[in-house]
Amino acid sequence: MSTRTFDETANDETANLDWELDRFRENLWKASELVIRLYGGLDGARVTPAKSRTDIASLFDEPLPQNPQPIDAILRELENNIYANSTLYLTPRFLGYINSGGNQASIIAELLASAVNQICALWHFSPAASEVERRVIRWIAEFIGYNPEAGGCLLSGGSAGNLVGLALARNQKAQFDATAWNARRPSPHGICLRRGTCVH
Repeated sequence: MSTRTFDETANDETANLDWELDRFRENLWKASELVIRLYGGLDGARVTPAKSRTDIASLFDEPLPQNPQPIDAILRELENNIYANSTLYLTPRFLGYINSGGNQASIIAELLASAVNQICALWHFSPAASEVERRVIRWIAEFIGYNPEAGGCLLSGGSAGNLVGLALARNQKAQFDATAWNARRPSPHGICLRRGTCVH
């Protein structure tokens, strides 16, 4: 059972998710130091946690919080309960599954991207990010050797990419407007999806 406590008389700094710039800078530094400690201890850290599933579950067995928690307590819990009980994909000694460990540059990139928190659904929602996406797509097309007019979009991963790829293939190859009929009803037009003997 978690033993963390909450300050029932939390001040504005605790209750507010935004701070004065000096406080924000201090909290960024504390979070950065936590990441540095994680990387600094990789040589001696287990790749997978030693605790059982029951033990790890007990760390988070607590009622719904009713009051804010100071950022220092959150960072402490993150280090002691989350980092200490995570599979360390980031260590060179991890050789399982398809997950990659990422890299340190990507940690900084995530921080910088989350600072502006762009929504790339429409151009005017995220002008610069949209243009970066268009340029990266052109670079990828050039790298592969596609026609300069080739287009695309950046997606969250392989599952989303496969789904979008199937939709594009259907729209390109179907001899009718595949978006005009309700997919819940049988189509008057036949569509056959073929696959190989190996499906991942």
